[in-house]
Amino acid sequence: MAKRHRLVGPVLLVAFLCGVLLHGKTLEAVKVTLLEGAEEPADGGVAGIGGSPPDYRLEVKAGNNWLQSAVFKDTRIGDGLHFEVPGPPPYGAATTLRLVEDDKIDNDILEELPIEGESFDGKAYRFELQSGWSLGAGFEWFLSTPLGAILALGASVALVVLAASFALRNAFD
Repeated sequence: MAKRHRLVGPVLLVAFLCGVLLHGKTLEAVKVTLLEGAEEPADGGVAGIGGSPPDYRLEVKAGNNWLQSAVFKDTRIGDGLHFEVPGPPPYGAATTLRLVEDDKIDNDILEELPIEGESFDGKAYRFELQSGWSLGAGFEWFLSTPLGAILALGASVALVVLAASFALRNAFD
């Protein structure tokens, strides 16, 4: 029976590390291409006269936040635009993509759709997600679980008690 108790700690440590490693995937970038037969919008000139290529920006909803990429000014999609996702957020936290035609006065939402796999199509655009891996994203996932929150709170309390004990011991020496 004592041998089983000695295994609990290593088994929990392995489970924790596996969870952190498996949930460390991040959304690094999104490649956006125009679907065959779809037309690219023009960025309207003064009162709709003239026009230039659109200013594209990608937004990613991760949790309750919308993360905005840099803007591609006066750029045609061509073979695809590669939008870097700021953060980058944990892959599982990213739920929605929004492609925006960025204007000074009013932004036009060109596509807004839920993330459905590594590659998916909207009405006029194809989105290809590019992932990476981050230890920080894995820890962020762990701390968002009830067990992670409890352990973080416990570790914080232990550090405060340890610091207070050290301070009190040195105060009376």
